[in-house]
Amino acid sequence: QDLFPLSACLCCDFLFPLGAMAAVCEVTPAAVSARGVAFEVDIKNPQGAEVMTPVRARLEREASSTRSLPHLLSSTCDAVTQGCRESPQKEGIAERARARNEKKQAITQRARRDYEELLDSKRTALERDLERAMQNRQTALVDKSAKAGKRFEEVKAKVGDVQ
Repeated sequence: QDLFPLSACLCCDFLFPLGAMAAVCEVTPAAVSARGVAFEVDIKNPQGAEVMTPVRARLEREASSTRSLPHLLSSTCDAVTQGCRESPQKEGIAERARARNEKKQAITQRARRDYEELLDSKRTALERDLERAMQNRQTALVDKSAKAGKRFEEVKAKVGDVQ
């Protein structure tokens, strides 16, 4: 009998190896739909708890040995809460990042200030041009009305001479 039998996955159409637990676990259909089939695997079967898989054997052997079990490395958050300082390399990187951010912020502020100054200069130039145009218009209207008044007086005098 084969130690690792191959089983077919109905929804994926490929073969994969099952371990020794496959012989003990009972596969029961939970639902059948138009898209595929779902299964429930009874993993709390008492017979399955007694099976010794290679992984389980290795883990139990390591747990019973005098050597300590593997543990997670501490995170930087734990070091900060315990009062430990960051590594000098991280502090250097953070300092360089702060310096770059300050430079970028200064450049952004200078660009914003220059843009506002440009808008102000354009606004004053536009107001000055509008004021000059209004003065030119007033001057032109005064000149035209003076010419029109002079012409009116000339025509009125000619009409008086003719009558």
